[in-house]
Amino acid sequence: MSLRMIFRHGSRKTSDLRQIRNIGVDLDFYKLGLTREHVMEELNRLVAKGTIPCPNVTLHGRGMQLIYSISGGAAPIMGYKAQYITNHFIKALMHLGADGACSDLSRVFRLPHSVHSKTGKKIEVDIWTKREYQLMELYEYVPPMEKKHPTKRKGIIQTFPAPKGVMTLYSLNTARKVDLEKIVEMRKGEIDHRHDMTYIYAFTTALIVKHQGATVEMTLQLNDRFTDPQKTREVERTAKDA
Repeated sequence: MSLRMIFRHGSRKTSDLRQIRNIGVDLDFYKLGLTREHVMEELNRLVAKGTIPCPNVTLHGRGMQLIYSISGGAAPIMGYKAQYITNHFIKALMHLGADGACSDLSRVFRLPHSVHSKTGKKIEVDIWTKREYQLMELYEYVPPMEKKHPTKRKGIIQTFPAPKGVMTLYSLNTARKVDLEKIVEMRKGEIDHRHDMTYIYAFTTALIVKHQGATVEMTLQLNDRFTDPQKTREVERTAKDA
């Protein structure tokens, strides 16, 4: 198993990914007052139920990272699908503190047994399974992508395998979501038009996860990264209107 992403030399941009080796989800369960033991029990329950696949590795510091390794790596053109899967795994794990504002494929995973710079805690690792996944195996755990299909009755959405048009739709949405997260990170939370950004982020997230509760939670997580966060009720109202 590998915890690396393969980039062009000297770059860590998502656009410069040469190979996608892992999909990961960050669980900030401590923010919800949950214990590591509770989270582990719940993960086992979700895996047994078939809600999420068994992770290859979990990394433990203050929070937790779930990592799924992709056998042989996936081509960069499949980045839209990897991010789509990531966002739906996040949706399934929101009640465990999944970080919806951290879905960028280019982010760095913590190294096992390294030391967390903020907490000084050693990163522990648990290996759940050494069998790596095909990307399509992970895709089977999330709702299939949808596209509008001409029918006699207007407004009916039918589900199909993702052709080029759907690939473009989802790649644009996932890329926009990641771009907004990066803007907040690069500006260190100093955002002037917070309401506009919040609405665009919520609207984009809703198109990906198609679940109002998850959309609201992810938008609240982004709002928490502002140096001057908006009131919770205001963010919830904006996200629900998106």
